[in-house]
Amino acid sequence: MEEAGSGLPDLSTAELEALLAREEGMVLVSFWAPSCEPCRGVRRGLEALRERAEGICRLVAVNVEQEPEAAWRHGVWKLPTLVFFKGGVELYRIRAGALPASVRRTLGRAAHEA
Repeated sequence: MEEAGSGLPDLSTAELEALLAREEGMVLVSFWAPSCEPCRGVRRGLEALRERAEGICRLVAVNVEQEPEAAWRHGVWKLPTLVFFKGGVELYRIRAGALPASVRRTLGRAAHEA
């Protein structure tokens, strides 16, 4: 697992599957790619929110350029995509471009505050 400071950890496919198999609480997985500008913006916002989410929701990321199998396993075809899991079961997914305006504003504010 790649993690720098308080940033969002990038998981390998195996690490993601292991986390989803053992984690009973809420997990938000951001499927992203460094070459995707909207992905980088969402990532900055999630990194800024990570500390506040502690104890409520675990935030992790998967770089699909390095881990295409993870995207394939979870049916991720467009980026950025956020997928919420609980107890290893997918609860909800959204493409970040389809985020409600209030969520986009929150992520934007969090990124600028960081």
